[in-house]
Amino acid sequence: MDKPLQNHSGSGDNVGRDKVVTLIPISMDVGTLINILQDSGDSIKTIFDSMNVIKDGASIYNSEITIPIAKKNTINDMTEYFDKYIKKHEAKLHALHSFFQKNDYMIRIESAAENLRTNIFSVDNRKTDKLNVSLLNTIIQDHRKALSKNKDKDIVQLILYYLYRYCFIGEKEW
Repeated sequence: MDKPLQNHSGSGDNVGRDKVVTLIPISMDVGTLINILQDSGDSIKTIFDSMNVIKDGASIYNSEITIPIAKKNTINDMTEYFDKYIKKHEAKLHALHSFFQKNDYMIRIESAAENLRTNIFSVDNRKTDKLNVSLLNTIIQDHRKALSKNKDKDIVQLILYYLYRYCFIGEKEW
């Protein structure tokens, strides 16, 4: 059972200012994730199906679009959140990255990221790709609600962390 943690957000832009957001911890360890990925990746397919992503086509993923995560965290006002909640999952994010590349999932990743960037840009007429703690947590909660199995909920949260960590979502330029 997920035990929510509460975090007060109030820095950065106005979205999330002075709101209490519920942060849901990931209960899955890296070994469990690797076993799921090695067994068949059915959970990953289910999650992408729930995100309505494109399944075929040519990937345009380019690792050159990334920036140092410390700089990106500063731009998005995500330094504390990243250090406390995302950084501890680096091994899992790497396992996901390897799985996505090995199994030709990059077009699905790009499609999911494009959908999220559109939502991030348009929420409350923000007109920016800048992410913040409150908005990321809202996205996580919305995607977790769409799934019934706890392992799938953990995986979708890890995928969202992956999208941020590997520079698919969030502001990347000053």
